[in-house]
Amino acid sequence: MQIYQDTNIRLKDQHCVKLGLVGPEDRQRLLNGFKKISARTNINRFHTFKKCFTEDELQYLLVIDNVDHLAIGAVDCQNPDIGVGLARYVRSEQHHNIAEVAIIVIDEYQSKGLGITLYTELMRLARQNGIRYLRNIVGKDNRGMLALLKKVGAKKFAEDSHDYEFVVDLELD
Repeated sequence: MQIYQDTNIRLKDQHCVKLGLVGPEDRQRLLNGFKKISARTNINRFHTFKKCFTEDELQYLLVIDNVDHLAIGAVDCQNPDIGVGLARYVRSEQHHNIAEVAIIVIDEYQSKGLGITLYTELMRLARQNGIRYLRNIVGKDNRGMLALLKKVGAKKFAEDSHDYEFVVDLELD
């Protein structure tokens, strides 16, 4: 992970985390963090229970250009071998100013401000890369993510029986 300079961030409980851009060198951090998520977090993030990643999925998640597909990871300052949070966007091929967002924080680090920290940084980088709208598909029972989206000013765009679709307009925040 390309750690940002001077990015020691203190969470609400005083845990120190570092943020950085994700790359192929983060494979083991990603896998170590994935082992630490609960079934509920797994389902909230993947909208179904995911047992493991395929080799193709790992390539997709780790070999990215940080412009059209960008990912920010977080590690604990004291234990940098485990990814504790990850936020990513993937730009739409049809609508160049829209990107879909995915975010996950391992259970031990939830409700401590890491999710909002990652999302805010993702917004900043998306704006720099010419993205105007961040699209978020969230399960209706994912209270943590729904609260985070409210904090960043997301607007509900659509819904179906299981999910909401929220959009963050980066020119309005």
